[in-house]
Amino acid sequence: MAGLILVLGTGSLAAATPPTPTKADVSYGPHPHQLMDIYVPPEGTGPFPVVLWYGGLWKAGKALPDLNNFLPAHCALISVEMRTMEDAIKDGIKPPISVCLLDGRRAVQFVRLHAAEWNLDPQRIAVAGSSQGTQPALYVACAGERADPNSSDPVERVSTKVACVGAHRSQSSLDPKRMQEWVPGVEYGAPSWGYSFSESLQKRDELLPVISQWSPEALLNKDTPPIYFEYDYGATKPDNVDEMGYKVHSPGFGLGFQKMAKELGVTCYVKFPGQSPDQMTDGFKNIWDFLVKEVSKVPSSKVQTAVTQAPALQVSAPVKSQESPAKKEVWMMPPGPGPQEPPSVVALRDFYLHPDDWKQTRAAMTAKTVGVFGSTTHKMNKAFSPDEMRRFGQMLKEWNIKFAIEIESVQGLPNWKTGQEAFDRQYQEWDKLQANGLPIYSFAMDEPYCKEVSIKHLPREEAIRETANFIALVRKHYPDAQIGDVEPYPVLTRPELVSWVKDLQAKLREMNVRGLDFFRIDYDWTHVILGDRGSWQEVKHIEVACRDNGVPFSLVYWAPPYGYYQKMGIPDDDIWYNFVIFQGYAYALVNGSPDQYVLESWIGTPSTGTPETSPNSFSRSVLDFCNKFVLRPIGRSGL
Repeated sequence: MAGLILVLGTGSLAAATPPTPTKADVSYGPHPHQLMDIYVPPEGTGPFPVVLWYGGLWKAGKALPDLNNFLPAHCALISVEMRTMEDAIKDGIKPPISVCLLDGRRAVQFVRLHAAEWNLDPQRIAVAGSSQGTQPALYVACAGERADPNSSDPVERVSTKVACVGAHRSQSSLDPKRMQEWVPGVEYGAPSWGYSFSESLQKRDELLPVISQWSPEALLNKDTPPIYFEYDYGATKPDNVDEMGYKVHSPGFGLGFQKMAKELGVTCYVKFPGQSPDQMTDGFKNIWDFLVKEVSKVPSSKVQTAVTQAPALQVSAPVKSQESPAKKEVWMMPPGPGPQEPPSVVALRDFYLHPDDWKQTRAAMTAKTVGVFGSTTHKMNKAFSPDEMRRFGQMLKEWNIKFAIEIESVQGLPNWKTGQEAFDRQYQEWDKLQANGLPIYSFAMDEPYCKEVSIKHLPREEAIRETANFIALVRKHYPDAQIGDVEPYPVLTRPELVSWVKDLQAKLREMNVRGLDFFRIDYDWTHVILGDRGSWQEVKHIEVACRDNGVPFSLVYWAPPYGYYQKMGIPDDDIWYNFVIFQGYAYALVNGSPDQYVLESWIGTPSTGTPETSPNSFSRSVLDFCNKFVLRPIGRSGL
């Protein structure tokens, strides 16, 4: 049954009898509060642009703005009801706010999936709301593409991207500290994080990892679409409004968010009574005018409506290159202080201390791919203080570079017997990284198959079960993060690796857990030079087999012979650069095309991270590698 519908004018919400929708109480999910009403313009041929308008977070119900702002302009409107925080608490879901935001995202995917059926344009979808209803709208826009191409649910495989956002009387953050920085004295949002506002403020450092996953300003990035905030109150409280009522709907929220958006180059307008000329909103009359004009624009590039898996390939020689549908990634994992690296290695800190010395490298990493900076908890804790981590995390965010860590899985240490134990021994360190301003984009498990089966001689079936249990725990606690497996080759043979991927994916499906986000090969290609085992062609076959099983393929580029030269007394940083570039050429020769290019060193070289103008720095190897193998098509026909 539908909840209360609130009709929104230019001011506050007021209960009213709504007009009859084109389609009423359409279910977009199994919960009784996952409902939407669809209003299609009675005139015009379509397909029409559409605005999704979100309802309440505390009490179930739809909200409806004045349709005269939309339908006469040939713009459809959909009023969306979501699960509430009360529903989340009743079902034991944490944090409570997550169900509202995920429903906001699912509603966009559901509308896009059924757009043709309703005469709507899947390329022109906007999201909006008033007060509490702006939270799902801002989350959807700032979180970016969250489609899951491997999901068994066709709705979840659909793109989540939107054209613009309208935020009326909005609270633009759910971070209690940030809220009070922007609007001193405000208290709002409980129980978003499962606590009262004062408790959330007190526990804020502990809650930061969760806040960074759900609060809009923490997710804001350079690809966020245009946003328009409009407020009914000006910079001072009107006499007829109580103190907290004013603060909760203060334009300070919009102005604080706008400052962050401008730093990232995101278009963001804020309209409120009495604003100065330099705060004007680029000719838009109001939020309604903005929404209709912005969503009605013909998009410059089409949204990929359904993000699907790559088609299967036959494994045959020569193996032709097959691209993954997802955006490729470039990972840089420089050496740092660790068990296998001398304390004098400064490469890791160079990237923090000398940001201007690797500008071109960052540009190359993010020009056509997702840029990722990776390390381990041990190295980060040894190389940086908490304050330095926070500053470095902010730098990475401003540069649109993700952060990832390599982690242990089952049997990572002699006494880690189960997936639960491996998780329990590590997650607090991961949470500390996130609390220190480094949201974890991706986890890379360090050789679970090799350590569990080949070294510790765990029965293979048990190894698969415990690895899957570990992945399930990571998925549950870090739902937006990637997780993948890193295994050595040719220590493990091609048939062993391929069967492991296939069986682990099958076990995860059986458990109803999302599968691997990538499978990474650490290829010690010294064996090719010595001529005893392994080949680039076999690595390519593993790449194809991964895609056959719906898993993106990842490859480590490094300098395996460095240790041999070190024993011979002739190691230098030239070896790293030359062999990384050599590996790029070698794998390109067999039409190798990883979904993730991972330049990783754990061998103590190169000794410096910057400057990129130095021929032997780590950043120079990443820059030249990107220019040679990532930013331009290789164009070879294979062997």
